Amino acid sequence: MRALFRAFIKWKKETRDYEQFLLMQQLDRTNLMIQDLMSHVHKLEGIHKGLVAENEELRQAALDGSEIAKAVQDLTRERETLS
Repeated sequence: MRALFRAFIKWKKETRDYEQFLLMQQLDRTNLMIQDLMSHVHKLEGIHKGLVAENEELRQAALDGSEIAKAVQDLTRERETLS
């Protein structure tokens, strides 16, 4: 009976240790996935910053184009009145 009890205790300890080992492996995999996601987010933030800068340049170019078009219209009207 004593040997059976010792074997049972040993089996329980081995089972618990193995479950803990599996959980540690899962935790390691999860940490790697989190690191990969953080790297991807960092790349996306860089892309976002580039797009924001490009968008600002395009917005400014559109505003400049609008001002140029307005000036051309004013000059055309002025030429028509002079002719």
